[in-house]
Amino acid sequence: MLVIYRSFGTPLSAADVAPDLACGILPLLQLNPYGVSLTAIAAGRYDAYLRRYGAALRHLGARVALSFAPEANGRWYSWGCGHTPAAVYVAAWRHIHDVITRAAGRRIIWVWDVNSPFPGSCSVGDRWPGASYVDWVGLDGYPQTGEDTFATVLAPAIVAVRAVTNKPVLIAETGVSRVPGAAAFVQSLFAGAEDTPGVIGVTWFEYTSPHGDYRLENDPPALAEFRREARNYH
Repeated sequence: MLVIYRSFGTPLSAADVAPDLACGILPLLQLNPYGVSLTAIAAGRYDAYLRRYGAALRHLGARVALSFAPEANGRWYSWGCGHTPAAVYVAAWRHIHDVITRAAGRRIIWVWDVNSPFPGSCSVGDRWPGASYVDWVGLDGYPQTGEDTFATVLAPAIVAVRAVTNKPVLIAETGVSRVPGAAAFVQSLFAGAEDTPGVIGVTWFEYTSPHGDYRLENDPPALAEFRREARNYH
């Protein structure tokens, strides 16, 4: 799987995903509505764009995963809690699902992505779109200290999600950025994912962002542990 981040309103180009599909990679397209009103989305003001997007997905002739407005239980995005009411978020999600599905058909894996709970985050369940609108639940979570493990970073999110759904869970975003003991976190991550019922996989955030450098090649012990764990993961 490869996560592809795009702003809502950006057309889907076959060039974005065709090379991945040819290599047997499942693209996870994440549409982020920066500067876009979710009320306007729910009201249908972007339906022409959504229909074009759905038609482009249909023409790919392959399955892709699609996510919209991730981490809405956090407060850092305009579509998150404290900025957009939960009912508006849910209405926008359902509207996007319905319009794109009518145009694209049933090949889309719909991924509802939330952040691991933390002090000050909002209820995960308040923004649950409903079982008929979601295929997988994506979880994002990052260690903050050298003592953090799967149990402290991601297990609480799984508990919160299981209160609303038994859908398959994908660890959709995780990584380490200059955290002591990164190799130990990697080991606990794969062990926790493998031992937790319903967790179907792990996506590593191998990227440099304003929040830190998450590339494993900068931490040889963590990279070696990642290679070992990924090779043996089932």
